[in-house]
Amino acid sequence: MKILITGVTGTLGSVLLRKLEADGHFLYCLVRSSGKLSPAARLKALESKAISIGGDITKPMCGLSAESVAMLKDAEIDAVLHCAASINFSLSKKAETHLINTGGTANVLELAGGIDAKSFHHISTAYVAGDSKYFSESDLQKNQVFRNPYEKSKFDAEEMIRLWCLRHGIPFSIYRPSVIVGDSASGEIESFDGYYGFFKYLAAMRDRARENIRLGISNGFAKMVKGNLVFFPITIRCSFFSTINLVARNWVADNI
Repeated sequence: MKILITGVTGTLGSVLLRKLEADGHFLYCLVRSSGKLSPAARLKALESKAISIGGDITKPMCGLSAESVAMLKDAEIDAVLHCAASINFSLSKKAETHLINTGGTANVLELAGGIDAKSFHHISTAYVAGDSKYFSESDLQKNQVFRNPYEKSKFDAEEMIRLWCLRHGIPFSIYRPSVIVGDSASGEIESFDGYYGFFKYLAAMRDRARENIRLGISNGFAKMVKGNLVFFPITIRCSFFSTINLVARNWVADNI
C-alpha cells in the first residue's frame, strides 16, 4: 500500500513507521521542521527510507506546496494514517491543543480530499469517553463531561472525521488506545511526555538538589551518592484504589 502518515517522530508514529516499512508498504511522511533540523533530517534520524514531505498540520492543506499535493495525488495514496497530536492536558495550553488536535485533523482531512486518498485512519484516544461509566467502541456522544482540553479536542476530531468521511464516501478507521508507554520489553520511548510528564517534576527536583549541593546549600536529607547520583527521599501521596490503563506502544502498533 501507499500510505501518507503524520506524526512519525512521535511515540506511536515512530513505531508504526518501522513496522509499516518492514511490511513492505511505501510510505510518504509528513514531517515539520524542528529547530535547525529539516523534515528530511528528522526522518533520516529514524533510519527510514520513506519519502519525507515538509509540512505543518496546523496550516491549510498542511502547508504543502501545489507541487507536493500534485505529487501525492499522482501517487494514488491508498491510506492516510494520522498520528500527529498534542497530548498536553493543561488548561493554559487549551488553544494550542485544539489547534493541533482538532484544527490539525481538519487540515489533514482537507489534504486527504485534495489528493484523492482512498481511506482515512486516525489515532484517537480511549478518553473520548470522558466521565462516561459505560462506553463501547461504537459510542461517541453520550453527554460525557471531559476532564481536560485534550479529551475534548480528540472528541471533536473524531466527530469531524466521521462526518467528513461519510459525506465523501471514504472508508475510515479510528483507533482508541489508552495511556501509551514505552516498548514492552525494553521500555524504549522517544520522549517523556503524557504518562511520563509526572517524572519531569522529579527530575527537576533532582537537578535543583544537585545544584544546591554543589553550591553548599543545605537540602535536608539530599546528598550525593555514587558520583553524580542524588539521594533525595520524598513522599508521594497515592491512592490504593485508583487504576490507570497502560498499554505498550509496540502492542498498540501491532494491533493497528
